[in-house]
Amino acid sequence: MSPAHEQETRAIILEECPKVHVSLSSEVLPRIREWARMSTTLVNAYLEPVLVRYIAHLNAGLDQAGVSTGQRFLMQSNGGVMPFSAAIAGGRTVHTLLSGPAAGAQAAAHLAEDEARAGLVTLDMGGTSADIAFIEGGVPLEVTEGTIARRQIDVPALDMTSISAGGGSIAWIDGGGFLNVGPQSAGADPGPVCYGRGGTRPTVTDADLVCGFLNPEYFLGGAQVLDITAARAALTSQIAEPLKMELLEAAAGIQRIVDMRMADEVRVFAAKRGVDLTSFTLLPFGGAGAVHAVAVAQELGMRRILVPPRPGAFSALGLLCTDVVHDYVRSVLKPLAEVTPIQAEEIFAQLEHKAREELRAEGMNPGGRPLRPRARPALHRPRL
Repeated sequence: MSPAHEQETRAIILEECPKVHVSLSSEVLPRIREWARMSTTLVNAYLEPVLVRYIAHLNAGLDQAGVSTGQRFLMQSNGGVMPFSAAIAGGRTVHTLLSGPAAGAQAAAHLAEDEARAGLVTLDMGGTSADIAFIEGGVPLEVTEGTIARRQIDVPALDMTSISAGGGSIAWIDGGGFLNVGPQSAGADPGPVCYGRGGTRPTVTDADLVCGFLNPEYFLGGAQVLDITAARAALTSQIAEPLKMELLEAAAGIQRIVDMRMADEVRVFAAKRGVDLTSFTLLPFGGAGAVHAVAVAQELGMRRILVPPRPGAFSALGLLCTDVVHDYVRSVLKPLAEVTPIQAEEIFAQLEHKAREELRAEGMNPGGRPLRPRARPALHRPRL
């Protein structure tokens, strides 16, 4: 698997268009299976310009604020961090795709150690989505293959799933006259109707407020007052009246839909991994996680809920609970039985050398760092 042709192609492209971003599959995913390589590289190419601009803006803001921490780091999907420089070089942008949910899972494993050893289900419910992860034996489960938005992305990541169930998910009535919630979201701007920022479509947060799950006078620690009158008016005109329901019935129906959607996703996730949910603890966080945790736990038969002190900032704490982590992958095109121990050691030695060189280039001491070599046979996948 020589990268020479791809590197030559990049050189030609950059000679003609010096300012473009070029992603090489030999750097993004140096392993066999053409579709996985292409799909993962495509996502990396799509994200790289966005991340480069984001990091440049963030660096400038930190410098302007006088934050001089030396090396600056970015969270990865695998639960570790990497320096800013590494995130925009060498085809690693795609490794940041699930960085937010991964930070929350790492925080749960670190700050709830006893529960993490016994078994945790994390529920990170924000404004647009709900992210779910399982932690067994004190560490989050990991995968090397996954699908996001119908794109195959085969990079190491914590084993998580995301669904469109957030506080900003919009409630609406379809052509058949049935109540739906999401996948469209009001986001943070303009946000739910009750925020008073121009939002006109009722959301899960509006339903939570009308049902009494939120205190309109004490939102964000009292920093924001919620407009319950506007929320009631939007739910009445757009949901309750068209469905010939009482206002509270309509609001409770919205809550029920989003709660059952999250519970169903957890149930399927657990079934695929052979997890007995009754022995696990539910750890909700994010802006809306704790609000819906009881209903989700009841539906799943879970008897214990652990809510962190500041659930809205819980994922941010995860950034402080992890270390620099890099993953290196290489495929060998021969049956596993034909790979001798000496050959395997040679391959691992090459990857270790690359790892140590990159750590040194990032300003870190590569000596004494744990290196965990693993061999995994590629199973034959029959065509359907």
